[in-house]
Amino acid sequence: MKRMFKISLGILIIGIILMIVGFAGHGMKNISFKGTTPVIEKRVTKRLSTDKEFTKINLTSSTANVLIKPGTKFSISYQGSNARLPKVRVTNQVATINQTGSNGMFFSYNDGDDTIVITVPKGSKLSGKLDIADGDLSITNVDLDNMDV
Repeated sequence: MKRMFKISLGILIIGIILMIVGFAGHGMKNISFKGTTPVIEKRVTKRLSTDKEFTKINLTSSTANVLIKPGTKFSISYQGSNARLPKVRVTNQVATINQTGSNGMFFSYNDGDDTIVITVPKGSKLSGKLDIADGDLSITNVDLDNMDV
């Protein structure tokens, strides 16, 4: 019994040392799955739309914060995890944005919030529907016309 205790203690100490080395080497990363392939999540900053004009927004977001702000031209950009990158389509002056969430399979290490930034020129009015499940909505100096939040 004493021999088994020493072996178990040795294995525990080796495990703790390996865990410390992993954390020190920035080994704490979320892993999501695309089909059956594991993918390591990374932080990205992407511009998702061209300069197409839109007057209506249909947004569905499960995890991202949404910021609507004035600017010089129309644009939609994203900052956050590559596993939760939203899909954007602009047709007939309607911007459709869909973002679904996924977290790490067993452990979820949050390395920052996801943010969808919608920029519209000053004087533009927006209408549409914003469906935000788990995130903040911030609207700064933008005219809204018949917006469902």
